[in-house]
Amino acid sequence: MTREGLFGRLAAPGSPGRSQIALQVWLGLAALLVIIGATIIVALAVIVSLNRHEASFSDRSVPYAQAVDDAALNAKAVANDERGFLITGDRGFVTEARSRARRAEAAFAAGLAASSGATQRRALADARRGFGLWLTRVRREFATYDAGDRRQVIATSMGPGRAMRKRYEASLSHATQLGSGAIRTADRSIDSASTRSVAILIACLVLALALAGAIAMWLARSIMLPVSRLVSVLNQADTAVG
Repeated sequence: MTREGLFGRLAAPGSPGRSQIALQVWLGLAALLVIIGATIIVALAVIVSLNRHEASFSDRSVPYAQAVDDAALNAKAVANDERGFLITGDRGFVTEARSRARRAEAAFAAGLAASSGATQRRALADARRGFGLWLTRVRREFATYDAGDRRQVIATSMGPGRAMRKRYEASLSHATQLGSGAIRTADRSIDSASTRSVAILIACLVLALALAGAIAMWLARSIMLPVSRLVSVLNQADTAVG
């Protein structure tokens, strides 16, 4: 058989050699697509996991700590207004105390809504209850002061009233510590998740590159081996003809 005849037979559309090469090429491309798709899926899963950690941090830890800080700030301001009124008798302090008490109550409610566990909820609920009891006493002090019994009111505020305030402030301080601890824990969790995610992505990329390289080598061998055989056959045909 001539060189042209051999080449035409091997390169014909229905020839077994050509069909086998085409099948191997398609299998290699399909494997590459599977590797790319798997890598993309892993990357998306890692991103979703990180977003979940960050959402938990944003939706719970930070709002709780912020609400506790707001409650403590406004409650402390009410105590300052109480002293200011009892010392000066200025009704402006009473107005400020009422406004800040409402803000403190709103902060307590927000903190309870954002709490992420029984410990946080219980600490803030204890502080809220103690603040409410102390605030009721402060309102009675204001009324008694207006009635003219100023000396007795000042003595009471420095005794039992101060003790009540110290109790709720201790509960509020505990709630503040829990909020700060939750933020530190969330920070460590996010850092750990980020480190783990980067390691997973790097491992997946290395594995994908290794598999892609192996597939490329397999494809090269699958294509080059028949070509090499074809060249060898053609050379032998040339020699025979010559």
